[in-house]
Amino acid sequence: MKIKNISLKDLCEDTRRFVEDIQKEPDRGVPLVAVAFLDDVLGKLLEAYFIDNSKTIRYILEYPGALCNFAVRADLAYCLGLLPEQTYNDIILIRKIRNRFGHSHHPVNFENEEIAGLCQKLYFANLSLQTLSVKVSARDKFEVAVIMVSNTILMKALAIKHAKTPKDCEIAGIVKV
Repeated sequence: MKIKNISLKDLCEDTRRFVEDIQKEPDRGVPLVAVAFLDDVLGKLLEAYFIDNSKTIRYILEYPGALCNFAVRADLAYCLGLLPEQTYNDIILIRKIRNRFGHSHHPVNFENEEIAGLCQKLYFANLSLQTLSVKVSARDKFEVAVIMVSNTILMKALAIKHAKTPKDCEIAGIVKV
């Protein structure tokens, strides 16, 4: 996957358009578009955290780089302490839901028992929708979770600073020249 040369600010502004887009998508397209967006957001989170070296960052984030995969990006962001556990768990569920849609040649929708069950487990959907007195569809839960997860990641990306490159022979104060 090629990372578009967009800034975090552009991605934040793109969130509004993304929300409008997924609401227009048929069921099968929603998780595919959602994960594509989350993939970009995770890429920007990692880019914001990494040292300020755009050439190297592009090399590892763009296909066929080591971090061109959505699942790998999510795992790394979590292991680096950039994602809270509940956000990471929702990303795993979102990925599973996307895979159910993307890897089936049969018609699939959010009313599918397995997909609805996965949507029921989405932390951010349950947190955001718990006070509503109306029945909320699995698709609505999925969309809310994706929006909340992307916003959580974007807020973190906007708040962090690039890592600093250590000087040779001064790594963690072990050896000083």
